[in-house]
Amino acid sequence: MNPNNAPGRSFRPLLPRAQPSGPSDSDTQLPPRKAHTRVACEGCRRKRIKCDGQRPICTSCTTHGTPCTYLSADPSESRSSAIKRKYGEAQDRVSVHEQLYNLLRTRSQPEVTEIVRRIRAGIDVEAILRYVRDGDLLLQLHLMPEARLRYTFPEFASWPTVFRDPEDPYLKTQLLDFKTGPWAEGSRGSQQAGHSGAMGNPHLHVYQMPYHAAQMVDPRLSSVKASRWTSVTVDDGLVAKLLSIYFQFEYSRTRLFLKDLFLDDLVKGKTNFCSALLVNCILANAAHGLTTDPHRVEFWTPRSLPYAFLAEAKRLWDIEVALPGEHKLTTIHAAMSLTLRYGADGADKIGVPFMLKALEIAQEMELFTRVETGDTKMSLARAFTAWSIYSYHGMTYYYMQKAPILSAPPATPLPDYSSITKLTGEVYVKYPLQPYLTPILLGLSFRAQIGLNLVMMEITQTAIDAGAPGTSPPTLSQALEFYHKVEHWHRTLPAELSPGRVVMPHHLQIHMEYCLVLINLFEPWMAGPEADHVVDTETNTTVRDIGTRSRARLETLIRLYYLRHSFDALDVMLIMFLLLLGSITARVLVAPPAEDETEVSPSPDPTSTSSSTTASPLTTPDTTHPPPHVRDASTFLLCAKGLHDQGQNQYLGSLMFNMLSGLVDTSASHSQSRSHPDPHTPSQTEPNNPQPTRGNVTTQKQPKKKETSLQNLATDLARIRAEFRGTEVKPEYVHMEWPVYRWIDPAGRSLERVLEGVQELEIGDVRHGGGTRTGGGEWGGGAGNEYGGEGVGSGLPDV
Repeated sequence: MNPNNAPGRSFRPLLPRAQPSGPSDSDTQLPPRKAHTRVACEGCRRKRIKCDGQRPICTSCTTHGTPCTYLSADPSESRSSAIKRKYGEAQDRVSVHEQLYNLLRTRSQPEVTEIVRRIRAGIDVEAILRYVRDGDLLLQLHLMPEARLRYTFPEFASWPTVFRDPEDPYLKTQLLDFKTGPWAEGSRGSQQAGHSGAMGNPHLHVYQMPYHAAQMVDPRLSSVKASRWTSVTVDDGLVAKLLSIYFQFEYSRTRLFLKDLFLDDLVKGKTNFCSALLVNCILANAAHGLTTDPHRVEFWTPRSLPYAFLAEAKRLWDIEVALPGEHKLTTIHAAMSLTLRYGADGADKIGVPFMLKALEIAQEMELFTRVETGDTKMSLARAFTAWSIYSYHGMTYYYMQKAPILSAPPATPLPDYSSITKLTGEVYVKYPLQPYLTPILLGLSFRAQIGLNLVMMEITQTAIDAGAPGTSPPTLSQALEFYHKVEHWHRTLPAELSPGRVVMPHHLQIHMEYCLVLINLFEPWMAGPEADHVVDTETNTTVRDIGTRSRARLETLIRLYYLRHSFDALDVMLIMFLLLLGSITARVLVAPPAEDETEVSPSPDPTSTSSSTTASPLTTPDTTHPPPHVRDASTFLLCAKGLHDQGQNQYLGSLMFNMLSGLVDTSASHSQSRSHPDPHTPSQTEPNNPQPTRGNVTTQKQPKKKETSLQNLATDLARIRAEFRGTEVKPEYVHMEWPVYRWIDPAGRSLERVLEGVQELEIGDVRHGGGTRTGGGEWGGGAGNEYGGEGVGSGLPDV
């Protein structure tokens, strides 16, 4: 039964309780809690008082007027987190200083010196570590190892098998076989011991890798500020790269100032030994070695870096010369640098006046007459500058065959080989993957070069005093006297520069110049009766022997240079030696065959004097060596290739290549026309004109072989032009006074005069202008020669 339906049980429905009229407990607002201070200031913590943490100054410190400092600059960082962070920073600082100490303990002396210099300059320790660490990584990434141990000769200039002279000291050099000889064991031992690769006990890598594979290393280059010194560029990396090129390839041969004093002032912004004028002159020279610039040869076009830097240098020069003031060493250095630049651009007539101005300033500053006795920077710079420009000016006037301006050497004595490095300093290069730096023997090569230049100046002055300007004195007895002086200089060279150890380009060039001086000394006597004069009775050496050996060893040195370093890298002085050797061989190649030149015997006549004009060495009997014209063609083509390769960097190289190749091109064209005579001209070999006979042997003239050789030579020259891009020769930019044509032109005319007369001469005039030999050993000319006319040598360049 449903209870709701039960009788008498009806209830009222339940309702919610009514709300009270007063406030309830749940609606009561509690007072706000005081804000908790996350980090108290250090002052309140020490006083143990409340701190509200207000920044930058809390209320308590404001009230009491006390300094308010916080442990952390970040308000959200707790004190414990700040302490942990600072502890980690302290550990890092200790680790950084430990690394710095380790660098000072393990790095080479030049690097340690630079690190200490940066510490004293106030540079941050981490910046120093980053500089060393990143510098090593970048250098190793940039310097890729050279896979080839040596270059190989082109097919047209292969090494002749005639090189069998057992007395040639340059054929025993490490450059030919670095695995054997006196250096091998010592070098391997040094490498295994991790010893420094000093040139006194060199590493194998110096003989295994070309010089251009290395890179000049100096920590100061990374601190160069381009905008401080030049208006051409603001690229610090570009300026540092150009300075590295200059000190590795140019400075090693033409040392005009002290590198360390220059770089110190360059970085610090001082002008005692550095100036904007000098920097732009240096950069104008170095820009020719920047292979990434396709217009580096075109010094006449504004789009090239050489043009830009040279224009800036000329602007600064005009300002510096115009303004009155005290003379500075940097002006002398800049003037000499401009002389070098214009000479390499084929405009030495413009460059020589700069050298004369430098000599004038040097004389006014008493560089040559005052004795420098102190060890101050200025005293060392004055002594070095005096000897540097004195030596260079003497070498210049030797080749120009003019009397030197200065008659006496500087009053300050030149240090000997044992102490010269204290004056000159050193340049270090780093080879790929080598842990140690390699010195280039700057001081020893500087001292050796000056010693040879002093003898060259004596030769020039003797010839001038006798009224016969040239590179040889007027008498044979005087030539022999200078020969003994040159030989004494050669014998007293330090062991590092001996023929068996030379390796770097500037070392080889010292020996090239030695051979060149001997060639110049005895060339006038090679074709006369004096050629058989005995110079040394013990060895029965004659004048002809000295001349022939000197030419042969010059060729050996040039071939060694190519084998190790090739002809690609920037090298102004190499052009001179290539031109000389190429001229000697060209003179033989284009010379008309003698009337009695016949093929009687397959072996040469040992008493014949005709071999004295060749550039081949004395040889042991060898039935496999090629004929002389093939040997000379091989040498000529190698020299032509070298000039063409240098023409990628220097305008002078292109100019000399075109001049030298023009000789063969002209002669080949003439011989080709002669080999196809007019059919109406009677032949000289008809039956009524039989060939001459000697006994039972019928002789046959051989001009045909020589004509064919010249035509083949012209074809090979065309291959060189086609394979390598050359620079167009512009005669309007040639302003040369240097008698570069002396070996062909008996008058020793300047190149500018030769170029002026090119268009006035026909091929026949070029061929027959000077075909007779004079007693002096040059190609004769003038009214008395057999062809008549004005003797212009064996040919003129096709420019």
